[in-house]
Amino acid sequence: HSGNSYIPDVICETYGKASYTIVTGYQNSDYGKTWTISNWSVKTKSGNSVANASISYPSSSQSGIISYLPRSNEVDSTIQVSVTIQDLIQGCDSTKSRYLYVSPIPHARFIASDVCDGNSVVCLDSSIVGSGKLSYDYDFGDSSSHSTLASPIHLYAKTGIYTITLKIVNSNGCIDQFVKSI
Repeated sequence: HSGNSYIPDVICETYGKASYTIVTGYQNSDYGKTWTISNWSVKTKSGNSVANASISYPSSSQSGIISYLPRSNEVDSTIQVSVTIQDLIQGCDSTKSRYLYVSPIPHARFIASDVCDGNSVVCLDSSIVGSGKLSYDYDFGDSSSHSTLASPIHLYAKTGIYTITLKIVNSNGCIDQFVKSI
């Protein structure tokens, strides 16, 4: 993604901390001597400031970084991360912005009942998409091939208790997992 308002970067609802290295065109070792950060913000597209944002200012050994951890009320919205750089020699300011879309995370779920020996287990998908389309990965816990079907049917070779793990990924790359023993 390009991080602009038309094609924003994507982060996931609760576990997708966004960190942006502040690119200035100046040497980090000159911070405070020839340039400084005069302002920074993390706001909704409508201009409201958001919580959970922080800045690490540049030093001679590292670039400055603005970090943001989205909250649930910011899901399915676009956030603008801006920094204003002041040139202390020329007296000019320049503002750089990146945009990010906070994608809802999917919620993996399936229903499967215990079955008798020789009967197939039916995993009925009950996942909540959140946004976009889902891809599926069922691990049946018996060293067999995984299934990428939404609601697969599986026959175990031996009687026993097995742990089925469903991992889902939405089209924005947000992941969830659900585990059930049968």
